[in-house]
Amino acid sequence: MSGTRSDSPSRPNPPGERLPGGRGRARTVKEHELAHPLVVHRRYARYDVYIGRGSKWGNPFVIGIDGTRNEVCDLYEQWLPDQPELMAALGELTEKTLGCSCAPDRCHGDLLAHLAARVPVPSPWGDAVPAGGLTAAMAPF
Repeated sequence: MSGTRSDSPSRPNPPGERLPGGRGRARTVKEHELAHPLVVHRRYARYDVYIGRGSKWGNPFVIGIDGTRNEVCDLYEQWLPDQPELMAALGELTEKTLGCSCAPDRCHGDLLAHLAARVPVPSPWGDAVPAGGLTAAMAPF
């Protein structure tokens, strides 16, 4: 097939088939595994903002040192409100796809996406419209 690499299939690998480069086996991701549609694995999907280690959004708590995956995500949830510079910058994540190495497993990015979705977005009319636009703002009607 012209224009494609031989190690890059034009269709997804069926579940159980070896991935190119011997990186494991393909599997179907269950809907319940997608904690938040705006948080994706940085190597397998396009994203707008990297939120992993080394970024200002990275989780300072480490799996295996500070606790299990769930425990370090819970620690991040307790820690984040005490970080005024990050709380003030949540608007940078509004309506963005966040990239981390955790997805589709539980990730601190789930919390960031949840909080960013609630940051008001300025409208051209001068009123604040919730992230998600007018449809989200008018949902109760």
